Amino acid sequence: MLHALPPSYRQRALVQIEALIAQAERDVARHSAQTGKAETRDRLQRERRRLALLYRSRQFLLSDEFSAVKAGRRH
Repeated sequence: MLHALPPSYRQRALVQIEALIAQAERDVARHSAQTGKAETRDRLQRERRRLALLYRSRQFLLSDEFSAVKAGRRH
């Protein structure tokens, strides 16, 4: 039940997501610099998907939708 979470949940979650995004961006940059092997391309693709998911998570936490879910007003 999201509406039972403490008010500081969003802030703590955002701090953690920002740290994960920073790490994922470094990983993508590192893997982008490596070229050639199919394994490297697969890893880069996974890192990009991970980064996209983290961006969406951050966007949700910053959205009005999160506030509605937290308050129990989600449709």
